[in-house]
Order: sequence, then structure tokens, then C-alpha cells
Amino acid sequence: MKKIINNFLSFINRHVQTEKKYWINRKFSGKHLLKNIEKTDHQTYERLKSFRESEHQIGRYINMKKIFEEINQDNISGDVVEFGTWQGDGMCILDKAICKFTKKKIIGIDSFEGLPHNSTIWHKGTFNDTNIKIVEKKLEINLNNFKKFKLIKGWFNEKKVADELYEYTNDLCVIHFDADLGKSTLDIFKIIEPYLKKVDHPVYFLFDDWGIHPNEIPEAFNTWYKEFSSKVEFKLILHSNTNLTRYYKLEF
Repeated sequence: MKKIINNFLSFINRHVQTEKKYWINRKFSGKHLLKNIEKTDHQTYERLKSFRESEHQIGRYINMKKIFEEINQDNISGDVVEFGTWQGDGMCILDKAICKFTKKKIIGIDSFEGLPHNSTIWHKGTFNDTNIKIVEKKLEINLNNFKKFKLIKGWFNEKKVADELYEYTNDLCVIHFDADLGKSTLDIFKIIEPYLKKVDHPVYFLFDDWGIHPNEIPEAFNTWYKEFSSKVEFKLILHSNTNLTRYYKLEF
């Protein structure tokens, strides 16, 4: 009888933990994310960091806030660009993280057709559940702090994408990488190198998918860093990280 009771209690405990995990992660994902993320702080992160989605979303939000505090304090010029906008949540979180109105512009770049090819754990077409018109409407509703926003539709290796970005802004301070694929990340580096070669202030690299697969974002970054650092002198500083993200500060 004692064994039966213990097994039953163990089952109940597992069920409770599973339910708790589901509801906590649900609070910080999908349509619930944006209305809950602003209420979080470091204490929230410490309390919920054992839950994967909560650790990711709260952790990156807190680290973004720290970066924007530094940018505001040091009066660093430049706009913000996100590569891999998908459904627009990343841009919305960046807007919330900056905390106050800014004259900076924010740009989102995406094909809005999903991933361009298969690679490691990724499959072509993943993240195609989006549409530029829907994302535009979402940003119009949720962006409160950036002076202007712009969406650029296209693949990162298309010349028109780079040209449209160069026409819209001549200075960047934050680059949010959310491309998932190593090849796509290398394409991003080709786009942003002209900015980095002429910049005279710190630039922040925010990698959203660093911890997903070692042969994707980390490998792409290391390849780029080895080549670019041989041509341009700068200091690379690890700013912050979570289980999945890694943020760097580049001082030129």
C-alpha cells in the first residue's frame, strides 16, 4: 500500500510540474509574450530561469535593456536593425527594451517566406507563417519608442536588400541577428561590413540563435571574425548571454 501511495504522489507531482512548466512558458510566448515581458526584471529571471522559453525571453529582454541603457548613457549614435523579423515580436521587444522615446529608427529585414534552405536541424520554409502586411500592422500598434520603423522584404543575399538598407540609414548601433542559419548570417555580415568599416562608436551584436546548433551561428561568427579582425582593428567584448543568446559589444 505504501508503494502504491508513493507512486501515486510521484505521478501527481510530475503532473503538477508539467502543468506549471506549460503555463509559465505559455505566459512568455506567442500572443501572451508582449503583454507580460515588460513586467519582468532580474528577480523574475532568477525565479523562472529553469523554464526554457521564459529563460530565453526574459533573459534577452533584460540584456537588451542593459544595452540600451549604455547606448543612452554614452549617447551612442546609430539606428537598430533586425535580420530575421518573422512575426515582428523581436522588434516589439527591442522597442520595449529601449524604455523611452528615441529619435533612432528601427529596421526589420526578412523574406517573410521562411528559411531559404535545409541545414543541420533546420528545414526550408520553416517560419513561413508570417506576412509583411500583418507584421506592419502589428508594429504600428506595438511600437511606441522608436521614431520610425521600416520593413525590408527580401533574402539577405539580394543586392536590393542591402541597397534599401543603405538608403534608409547610414549608421547602426545595434544589429539583431535572428537568422537561424549560418549561411544567412554570413550574408548579413556582408551587408553590415560597410557600416563597421567607417564607424567611430561601439556597435552591439545581438545573436538570438547562438545556442541552437554549433555549426550554424557560432561557426559563421567565428569564420567572419577571423577574417574581419585581420582587416579592421576593434575590441570584441562579451556583453551578456542566456542559454540561447549571446550579445557582443564591438569597440572601434
